[in-house]
Amino acid sequence: MRGNLREKAAPVLLGIFLLCNGNFFAQGRPSLVPSIPEGEYSTSVLVSFQIPPGTRILLSLDGSSLKENEKSVFLTVPKGVEHEFIIETELRSLLPDSSILSKQMFTYGLDLKAPSAPSFSIMETEGGRNIQMNLDEGGVIEYQLFHPFSASFASGTISPGASLFVPDGSFLCVAGIDRAGNRGPSATPEKTFLSLNTPPFKVVNPVPGNWANAQVLLIDSSPGTELRYSLDGSDPSLTGLAYEGPILLDTSGITTLRVSAADVYGQEWTDRILYTVNPRSNPAGFEIPNDTDIFDVGDFTELQIPQGFSYSLDETMPAFEDGKSILFSAVRGTRLFFPLSMSDGKISWRWIVVSGSVPAEEIVQPAEVKADIPAAEVTDTATSSVIDAPDVPPAPDATAAAAVDSIAAAGATPSEGIETPAVFIHDWFFVEIQYGFPVYYSLDSKTWSQYTRPVFVDRSKNATLQWYSSHWKDAGIQAVHLPAKPLLEGVPSKLLSAEPVFLSAGSSPFTLHYEVGTRYYPSLPDLSSPELASGLLLEVPHGTSMPFSVRIVAEYEGLIQGELDTRFVVDRKAPRTPLAGLAPDTAWSRESVTLAPSGEDLIKVSIKPALFSMDGNKFILKGDLTRPIDYTITLFAVDEAGNESPTVTRTLRVDRNALFVDSSFEGNGEHSGSPSAPFTSLDEALSAVRGKDDWRIYVKGSAILERSHTIQAHVSVIGDSALITAKADASLTVSGGSLFLSGCKINAVFTPRPETANSLSVPLPALIIVRNGTFSADKVEVILSGVHSGSILRASLSTIACTFSRFDLAASEYALLFDISDSVLNVADCAFSIAAQNSSILSLTSSQADLSRSSFTVTALSAGRAIEIWNTRIALNSLVLERKADVQMSRDTAFWFDDKSRVTSEAGIKVSGFLRYKPAIGKK
Repeated sequence: MRGNLREKAAPVLLGIFLLCNGNFFAQGRPSLVPSIPEGEYSTSVLVSFQIPPGTRILLSLDGSSLKENEKSVFLTVPKGVEHEFIIETELRSLLPDSSILSKQMFTYGLDLKAPSAPSFSIMETEGGRNIQMNLDEGGVIEYQLFHPFSASFASGTISPGASLFVPDGSFLCVAGIDRAGNRGPSATPEKTFLSLNTPPFKVVNPVPGNWANAQVLLIDSSPGTELRYSLDGSDPSLTGLAYEGPILLDTSGITTLRVSAADVYGQEWTDRILYTVNPRSNPAGFEIPNDTDIFDVGDFTELQIPQGFSYSLDETMPAFEDGKSILFSAVRGTRLFFPLSMSDGKISWRWIVVSGSVPAEEIVQPAEVKADIPAAEVTDTATSSVIDAPDVPPAPDATAAAAVDSIAAAGATPSEGIETPAVFIHDWFFVEIQYGFPVYYSLDSKTWSQYTRPVFVDRSKNATLQWYSSHWKDAGIQAVHLPAKPLLEGVPSKLLSAEPVFLSAGSSPFTLHYEVGTRYYPSLPDLSSPELASGLLLEVPHGTSMPFSVRIVAEYEGLIQGELDTRFVVDRKAPRTPLAGLAPDTAWSRESVTLAPSGEDLIKVSIKPALFSMDGNKFILKGDLTRPIDYTITLFAVDEAGNESPTVTRTLRVDRNALFVDSSFEGNGEHSGSPSAPFTSLDEALSAVRGKDDWRIYVKGSAILERSHTIQAHVSVIGDSALITAKADASLTVSGGSLFLSGCKINAVFTPRPETANSLSVPLPALIIVRNGTFSADKVEVILSGVHSGSILRASLSTIACTFSRFDLAASEYALLFDISDSVLNVADCAFSIAAQNSSILSLTSSQADLSRSSFTVTALSAGRAIEIWNTRIALNSLVLERKADVQMSRDTAFWFDDKSRVTSEAGIKVSGFLRYKPAIGKK
């Protein structure tokens, strides 16, 4: 019975025990609370559980079999390993074979693997670059940004995929920090990276055209770009050939070249070029191999372009003059490719010339590293037992990297899990110490700090970073010497030069290695790259332009300290000759001329004389209303590099209101009075005069004057020994204007007509009439004959001036050569001749006259006088007064004046043929 009682009492006692100790039914199902919360951790962790009274626990790790009485789990992985642990628990009562009171699962991430260095996508923008930073896992990206010119420093964090604006001239260092707090290696954007949406390649050759020789495929590209091509029009990304360097394309006829590229971002690009090859022999006198991929001219060569062939050294068609020599001088440590095109005007050739040489590249195969990873452990607080290891990737063994002294070789990232520290310098200013134990540093040997991220060091002066670790070399102080960042000398201003460029770094203590590219940045130099030594000369032949991209790394005491880089263009190609903005045949204009020079570059213009104005970019050659202006216009273009184009010189005469007369001109079309379409008569020219401006009429050969014309403008008739024949009824009347005659002869031979006797009160008809105007004659001969009575010149209220001229008048009855009243007359070095029944050369009333070095010849059958004046002031000097007749029959006076006149300067007066030189004062 006792046994039966015990069997019946056991469940009752267990129920009472649970009610008293656990409030089990009151609180619901029991649960376990771990000693540390679930999540991700960057160090090993011990997870333990508190067991409710009256219960027992069973535990499983990552699916292993359940273990009983394990109250804690020690989670650990080797350094460099990331793993997610799953702990499963069952809670049962103390009774054997009891049911499960609760089941729980706990997840812990153990991440001892640092993230990779961030990657970059760069977008060029005004004043700098927008750099998008990406991380291979979740977390943040920590950055440090320094701008030496403004001495500004900034730091912070951004999320992966976000962008940071980096001003030009700034230095950037970034590192990824994952969710577990692991810091990855630091990095800085490489110069070789292309900007987003920028093509990573350019097909230098072939170019569209019809060529007489097989073409070489030459592609310039950014490092890391994968290139493929096809020649049959097919998609090169699918069936094309890989491009690995210049190659001769053995095709003829029409060829469709297609090129595909994949840049470092994985973005794909394409290009298509259509060209034609019609094989011909090479030009005579030009030594170049046939059917060669490139024409290697070595380090220093001069090529002579044969006579009769034009050439170019870029993508343009041949344009430079023949007979020139091209000097190719190599850039040490690199090879430059120049497309050379030549043409005889009908056939064109195109080759690729390469200058320079580079040493053979050393190929280094990286060692393959493999190692086993210790198993993870789960440990009780008192005892330990091994549970099945998780499935984690292997980590490198410590033997994979050789230990170094105080500093690891720059650029050799230490294997994860190695406790040997390594020092790296990022972008000159940021010193990184990769480590697996606490490190302390100082920049002044006094103040020490614990290293947590790359240390910023001002490189404008020499500096030393000291560091130590109690785990490394007995805590001995290590030193990293950081000389001041050198300046790259010789970089042209505006990054453009018309002269060769010599780059140097002065007296730098660094060992400098360089690589040279053209359109794209070259690969980062290493210690096998050429040394800069005393400097680097970069030049190109005359007639070409080439961009250069130079990267220089500075090494000191085994450390790559930083990079110097520059991009510039050496442009020795003269700009195109500018256009003057004038028609080719424009050499003369009657109107102001607007000059609008045009060209691709800055145009320098010289205009002489400086009689012009400007309207924006236009020059207005306004000339001069009073005289012709001969302009000399000189212009040439200057590009941004300073290269000058050939000079253009144009001459242009602006002859405002000028009219040309040439009766011998036989051209068809309208006669405009221009030099190329002159009028054929003087009447046309005088009829074209408008307004009251200055007009000049140029008479060539012979000209006819048939009509009467009234002149109100200021007209000059200029002849080059021209003969003007005046017809009957022809006359020139100057009313308020002026008439100037020079270098011509006017011959007016009229047919005599019956006329009534002239009254003294009626003016005689005159060939030239001047009223309130001006008349001038220089080197002129005027002959008037065949009239009954008349004058050559009649003037009133005017100014008359005659020099080096001759005036002849012949009439049947009465002739008065100059009839002048209320005017001013000046005569010098002239000859006057008159013949008539009754004649007088000069008649002046109420005027003023000055006569010198002149002759007056009178022929009269009845009465004749040389000069007669009324109420006039006159000055006489060196005159000859002569009458052609029998003196016995003449009672004439050579010079007559009234009592209101005044006569001065009578020296040198010679009189012959007259009865008297002058009479007693008389009245008219």
